[in-house]
Amino acid sequence: MGNVDLNRAIIAETNRISFKHSSMHPNLWDKKSSTRNWPSIILGWRDWLIKVSAKKRIDWVTHNLDQCISLPLSNIKKNEPMLKAACFVWSNTYNAFFFRQGPMSPTLADVHMLIGLNIIGKINPFSLLVKPFGRLESVRIGDWSNYINIFKTDKKSMTDKEHTNFLNMWLDKYVFCGQACVPTSNYQTLAEKIVANSKIPLDKLLLRALYNLLNRVSQCLMKTEVVPTIIGPWWLFQLWLNLHLHK
Repeated sequence: MGNVDLNRAIIAETNRISFKHSSMHPNLWDKKSSTRNWPSIILGWRDWLIKVSAKKRIDWVTHNLDQCISLPLSNIKKNEPMLKAACFVWSNTYNAFFFRQGPMSPTLADVHMLIGLNIIGKINPFSLLVKPFGRLESVRIGDWSNYINIFKTDKKSMTDKEHTNFLNMWLDKYVFCGQACVPTSNYQTLAEKIVANSKIPLDKLLLRALYNLLNRVSQCLMKTEVVPTIIGPWWLFQLWLNLHLHK
């Protein structure tokens, strides 16, 4: 407080990052589960997106969802070595990466520029803890492909229920990248609020998920513990790194 020169504090924190304390051994990363929830294209997703988009694209544009909903179709290739290397220079204290050029952090401006989600809007996090109107029975549904077969209808009309089920899968599988490899209803309440035209600041929720991901990975690396399955938007982390780092 009151110290204009922050170099001493930055140097001190640089000595506390995982790069300084961890063995950096490849075995710290669980090869089977650390980044297994990368948003890969599921059979049938493209056709379902085209169908829903034909009826709801105007609403998506109005709520700044269209760019991000179409993003999974680009089939982003995972650069796992880059993602893992960057995690070793993340500071839980500063919530920033300590790169050679200085501390850097993902911001709302970055997220909005990369995927165009809505920044404006207020939401009480506790309002997302309420039970959705129609809860999914994930055990009976099976995998995501079967989820699509169950909830994608052949009718040309688009009901709010089908739209909600579509957004639930989009949020779970392609945005927040949940830990479970099977369908859940974890984001169904959020999907219902989007369908009800609530102004949801998804940028803020997504940035929080990214910071949470980085902090949990960093904690494991600092303790030299194996990094388990990570819940969070690895894909957004990679887009951000590609945006700011030339090498």
